[in-house]
Amino acid sequence: MLQSPSNHKMTFDMKGSSIKRKVRFNGENKQFWLRELNQKKVMKDLNYVEINRDCGYSLMELTSEQNAILNKIINNDSLFL
Repeated sequence: MLQSPSNHKMTFDMKGSSIKRKVRFNGENKQFWLRELNQKKVMKDLNYVEINRDCGYSLMELTSEQNAILNKIINNDSLFL
């Protein structure tokens, strides 16, 4: 998993959709993640997909236990919907 030396963070509002699910960045902020993993804006699904791809799919790593918990949560949420 990528580590930011200054402990900066990125926040994503994930909905599981691609419709209107990208925050646009302009100028020098267009691909800020190639310089530093830090952003104050809350980003969306397609931002995560793009940033994760550009970072070699290493934004997040889960243990097998964490993965099982996440899958259970997703499954329960999908049953609710």
